[in-house]
Amino acid sequence: KAAQEKAAQEKAAQEKATQEKAAQEKAAKEVKAAANADEAAKAAAAAEADIPPLPPTIATDASRSTYKYDELVQMKAKRSYPEGVDAAKLEMYLTDDDFQKVFALSVDEFQGLPQWKRIQKKKDVSLF
Repeated sequence: KAAQEKAAQEKAAQEKATQEKAAQEKAAKEVKAAANADEAAKAAAAAEADIPPLPPTIATDASRSTYKYDELVQMKAKRSYPEGVDAAKLEMYLTDDDFQKVFALSVDEFQGLPQWKRIQKKKDVSLF
């Protein structure tokens, strides 16, 4: 009987050790996955920081190079733009004062933002 109890205790200890080892391996995998995710996020941020700002686009319409914010929003809504107006860069046709009012940033500050942030700001003010 003592031998059976000892065998049962050894088996229980072995199972417990196996469970602890599995839990440690799982925790190690989770830590490694978190570290990989953190490295990936850092790499993405570094890659994004390397993206140069987009150069300003100058309107080619010789008669007019700036528009009021409301005019640009109407053009976008109608999808009708004067000759020389690049629909993808409507923000560049704002006057400096309107640009500052609409985006609460200067043109240079806006151009210094990462591309994803410039796009989001343009969406926020209906110019994307």
